[in-house]
Amino acid sequence: MGRPEREAEAAAIGTPDGPLIGAGRPRLWHYGGVLVYKILLPSEWAELQAVGRFDGSPLDRDSGFIHCSSRAQLPATAARFFGDQPRLVVVALDATRLGDAVRWEDASNGERFPHLYAALPAEAVVGVHHLAGAARIDQEIPWSIQ
Repeated sequence: MGRPEREAEAAAIGTPDGPLIGAGRPRLWHYGGVLVYKILLPSEWAELQAVGRFDGSPLDRDSGFIHCSSRAQLPATAARFFGDQPRLVVVALDATRLGDAVRWEDASNGERFPHLYAALPAEAVVGVHHLAGAARIDQEIPWSIQ
């Protein structure tokens, strides 16, 4: 299945408040609610596993929140901020487990991104994807949850 077909499939997934968020980007739902994603370096993933939470990267701490992405935003985010990294860990997060600490806010490019205004608890992680670089996002991260 190619990207247009995956986007159409994702957009067709029903939600209580409509299928789209932000600039025409699909929401992805699973058994618990909306999925958002955080791209981590392997050392950051190890920290999350060891401590049970992630307090943010240096960029996150400077911004005052943890930067996350929707599934549709992942490829561009990975290329822009992690393009030179040989290994990445992308965690899928159940936004309902994060509660009101997640806010969808406008970014400088006009898109709405999920920002987490709290530490990322390990309990919110519902999927883990180990990748050989940013270019592997579309090949490795599913567009829907079965």
